[in-house]
Amino acid sequence: VENVNAVTNKETSSNKKKVNKVSVSKAKATAKANSLIALDVLKSVKEKNQGLFKTALGTKTEIYKKSLLPRLAIILANNNPASDIYVARKIEACKSVGIHADLYRFDAQTPQSEILKLIDSLNSDSSVHGIFIQLPLFEGFDTQTLVQSISSQKDIDGLTHHNLGQLLYNSDGIIPCTPQG
Repeated sequence: VENVNAVTNKETSSNKKKVNKVSVSKAKATAKANSLIALDVLKSVKEKNQGLFKTALGTKTEIYKKSLLPRLAIILANNNPASDIYVARKIEACKSVGIHADLYRFDAQTPQSEILKLIDSLNSDSSVHGIFIQLPLFEGFDTQTLVQSISSQKDIDGLTHHNLGQLLYNSDGIIPCTPQG
């Protein structure tokens, strides 16, 4: 009986190692496939942007001369390392498809009124086409007040009440990335 148990335990341990190797291999393959899909999407967006630049507005050079470069304002008011990585990747993605990205970084001591003043200015600035606030914010900031102060036409996250209502009623509008994904 002891010998049978020893063999069974060895087989089980060996099977676990095989399962773990298969799981790791599947995870790596999935990650690689997702990366390839993401690169394909970025390439497609870049090509479509260049096509739009050439057809609707002239060449890319003419657009730069006309100051029609798409521009994103990113507001970062936290010290979360994951947010830093996410924002850096967003900026890289913007660059890769011809969108200018401005980063506005605030510390925890910044008065909320200063961020509201910036958002108001960005809402009024016709050279800014989109605004997003990287969440979460430092403790003490009112997320809803800040998000709702963004013009619904510039709310690229789709989190203003207006844009969430558009989503609820399946109307045209800016859709938050999570439901869209």
